[in-house]
Amino acid sequence: MPTGISLAEGAEGAEGAEGAEGAEGAEGAEGAEGAVGSAAVSGTQLGRAIATPLGISPSLRKQAPWGWYIGNGWPPEPEPSGPVEARPAGDATQKQPAVANPLLWETNAVASFSPRGSGRNLQMPPRAWGLEHFGVVLLAEFVKSVAWDVQLEPPPDRQETLKELSELVEIKPFRQGVLAEALAQKARPDSYFATVLAYSRASHRATCYLIEGVMRIMQFQSMHQKAIYQRPRPSQLSPEIAPPIPVPGHASYPSGHASQAFAVQILLTSIVGDAGAKVMPVAPQGGDALSRLAQRIARNREVLGLHYPSDSKAGRMLAEKSMEALLSKRPPLFAALHEAAVQEWRDFAAEG
Repeated sequence: MPTGISLAEGAEGAEGAEGAEGAEGAEGAEGAEGAVGSAAVSGTQLGRAIATPLGISPSLRKQAPWGWYIGNGWPPEPEPSGPVEARPAGDATQKQPAVANPLLWETNAVASFSPRGSGRNLQMPPRAWGLEHFGVVLLAEFVKSVAWDVQLEPPPDRQETLKELSELVEIKPFRQGVLAEALAQKARPDSYFATVLAYSRASHRATCYLIEGVMRIMQFQSMHQKAIYQRPRPSQLSPEIAPPIPVPGHASYPSGHASQAFAVQILLTSIVGDAGAKVMPVAPQGGDALSRLAQRIARNREVLGLHYPSDSKAGRMLAEKSMEALLSKRPPLFAALHEAAVQEWRDFAAEG
């Protein structure tokens, strides 16, 4: 199941190291920022140092009574202000003064990690939080506040499954043409919506936080359903499928990519619709661009031989039911972010 940071966030990155969740350093499972090797020390991530090691730095002046520079860690010893005395002869092994106790420094008055507004409520969107981690916060709110246990129809019987397997074999010739796209969508299917509506964390911060939350919610929802139905992957039933990439190590029904893609489509449609912003491209033969894109993302998983068409259908149904429950309940954090996201699209759609 895809997790991590949207390409829409990483590519823009106006917030410095946040584009790769760099502010959290080694906390990320991917951990490219966590290693404090020479590459990490010398590199930067969108204008911010990936690692900030502290060594021993010499004082600005020679310090009495040694007539030599003291080595400062952090916090440093006070710099000398008086005359410098010569180092006593034969005193090369003289110990340096102890480093000051950091706890003796006066602490600041920070009382909250993120800014708070009226009523001590967290301001939306929260500026300091990484998308991935605040997405977990939104997932927790969803689980506590929303009737989330969706009921799906069981997977098709064996006869229908055989028909689906035949279809998957028939569409195998499309793999070469779609492989690069499908591989990009494997990690973050939601990033393709940013190519249609041209948003990023720099321009639509609240929107990106909401998308991350919805991605987490649908990951939770789809895994819950997969554990119930335990449907074998197509390649487990037919060697003719032979997917060109490793088969995920969890059950097939419903499609998690389909559930996430359709949920993001529903979310963006809701935000843009409430904003009254005329930014939604319309497909020539009917249907909006976001719906067609969600269908394409789901279909690409079938082309790879990872899902049956009925998996995609169930993923869409799961998304529709989950988003209906979420948008009708609108728990507090979600509601505040949704309101902020709507305003973002109004701002960009305003005529000068």
